[in-house]
Amino acid sequence: MSRTTIVVFTRLPRPGEAKTRMIPVLGAEGAARLQERMTGQVVARAWSHAVATGGRLVVAATGGSSREMRSWLGPVEVVPQGDGDLGERLSRVIEGEFRRGAGKIIVVGADCPLLREGHLADAEAALEQGDLVFGPALDGGYYLVGLNRPLRSLFEHVAWGT
Repeated sequence: MSRTTIVVFTRLPRPGEAKTRMIPVLGAEGAARLQERMTGQVVARAWSHAVATGGRLVVAATGGSSREMRSWLGPVEVVPQGDGDLGERLSRVIEGEFRRGAGKIIVVGADCPLLREGHLADAEAALEQGDLVFGPALDGGYYLVGLNRPLRSLFEHVAWGT
């Protein structure tokens, strides 16, 4: 099996900037705490899987510097998401990781509290059989995307958040 890079997409949990759709229910501080807890869970599971399989963990961050992200999450590798819509940011990070030598890439968002190492293992196994795998979400979207090569067109012309 080729080396897998797991990329967790997240943002620094600053009140008023994180989980903004939840602010009316949880308040700005509560929404930031939710972001903090969910990201912590996902990063811990992704880290554990990467260590167990000889893979790599990368945190694709927005809303804060690499230093702030490492201060919060520990000694993780951090790359910036950059500007643009979600598709542009996903494409940029995925293409960058393939340029850095990733054999396979699995991307998950930080708002996946039910993510388990088994989901990552299943995605990794599926990538042995094909170039693309999705982890379908109940809302019609997906919680995970895995690729064996960059597929920019996959993220173009998508109405994100719908």
